[in-house]
Amino acid sequence: RARANQQALAGTNYRVTSNLRVRSGPGTSYGQVGSVSRGQIVAVNGTSGDWARLNGGGWVSARYLSNY
Repeated sequence: RARANQQALAGTNYRVTSNLRVRSGPGTSYGQVGSVSRGQIVAVNGTSGDWARLNGGGWVSARYLSNY
């Protein structure tokens, strides 16, 4: 995603398009701390690269989030 799109993710709710692992940091090298299910609505409060920080804590790949 372009930088402007990354910034637009913050402070917005999104629908999860695939079952995802929630990680402790923005990347697959970070440990899994939970999961979110396809169809779930999540609140995003920040980004790092292609990763979105969830309002409740943890990170998911922003590629699997769509506008709610």
